[in-house]
Amino acid sequence: PQAARTDRGQPSAVGALSPEGAGWDTLAGNECGKAQALTTLSPISGRWALWLRAYFRVRLALPWLAKLLSTPLERLSFIHFGRWTLMRRPAPNADAPRERWRHTYLLFESNFNGRWDEYIDAFAYVLGRRMSLIWGGARGFPGPRPAEPFKRYIRRNELPASHFYSAYPEATTT
Repeated sequence: PQAARTDRGQPSAVGALSPEGAGWDTLAGNECGKAQALTTLSPISGRWALWLRAYFRVRLALPWLAKLLSTPLERLSFIHFGRWTLMRRPAPNADAPRERWRHTYLLFESNFNGRWDEYIDAFAYVLGRRMSLIWGGARGFPGPRPAEPFKRYIRRNELPASHFYSAYPEATTT
């Protein structure tokens, strides 16, 4: 079976959502069966962008190191997918003038099983150092612990999915 979820009119600007208004529930459009999507867009400092570019290049150049660093993530069997990407400008749009952003942004995309707050707790308590290694230079990043400020930070920078597809929406990664 195949299923898709589409945007249900949620705001799509960074910082437009807050945990106080939305609670810790999944944003509409970010669910498909047992799978959930999480996308964040966080502004980062120029120096941190340089650090992340170097870090990502080293991981690509040394697959054994990437595997070693990924092992704790793989132990969290509820994660389907996750990636970080640096963005300096929005995707080109033929109808709009070319735009440059003031900051470099760190885009994080993930799919997982389970509840949103449990997923963020796992990142905070199991992968806390790695979260600081990645998000440490993001503007407003409170650190991964305690988890509640980290959850508020993620929620402030979270974007609703405009489309989320799962080939097997009732299946889990395990």
